Amino acid sequence: MKPFLILILLILLVQKGIAENALSLKYQDWNEDNDRIRVRSWYAEAGTSLSQNWEMGVVGMVDTITGSTPWGRPPSDQEEWLSSLEEERRAGIVSLSTTGEEYDFAFEFGLSDESDYLSRSYAASLSRGFAMDTLTLSTGLSYLDDEVDTNLNGYGPGMGIQTRQTPEVFVGVHRILDAQSTVALNLTYSRPKGYLSDPYKQVVRSEPPFPGSAETFFYPYPENRPNMRETWVA
Repeated sequence: MKPFLILILLILLVQKGIAENALSLKYQDWNEDNDRIRVRSWYAEAGTSLSQNWEMGVVGMVDTITGSTPWGRPPSDQEEWLSSLEEERRAGIVSLSTTGEEYDFAFEFGLSDESDYLSRSYAASLSRGFAMDTLTLSTGLSYLDDEVDTNLNGYGPGMGIQTRQTPEVFVGVHRILDAQSTVALNLTYSRPKGYLSDPYKQVVRSEPPFPGSAETFFYPYPENRPNMRETWVA
């Protein structure tokens, strides 16, 4: 019932603003044989005109995944070789956009919440058309502010809440050559830093519990290298 309550709440919040505009709902259900993995998704999307030139959009979603997956042991008739999982993700996006005589502008805020992950996203873009809109220049920037829980209910490296920030900027050009041909070039630069690793990723070493001991034990160590990188995409 929880996903339905979230979607109903979203509809009620935007109902007054979208009564004469747009509202859509979508449900997806993906199920493997014998219910090994099942993914269900609920979506609600609404849009409304705030003024003559400004538009507002709201998207809400809930994803759930349940089932079991192998975790390293060989297959058998027993269930010990499978690890059960149950996760839920709640996310939403609010966007504002305007179309002017010379420029188009858009801003977007997003939020995604899971049991071990929280992400906030901010994005803005600006574009302008030339030569009767056959040539469009665009630019924009975005910023991701993430929090990762590395404890994982006792199965992770146990480093507590780690943060990750990802600023990104892009520039692009789009040209209409004729009725059937276009050409486009986009260049994106980003510099993520912080906890870039996967909390499920650990390095296991075999070490004696104390110097001189004949016994050895496996000790997991957290891995987070590198903690900063630069990327270019064209």
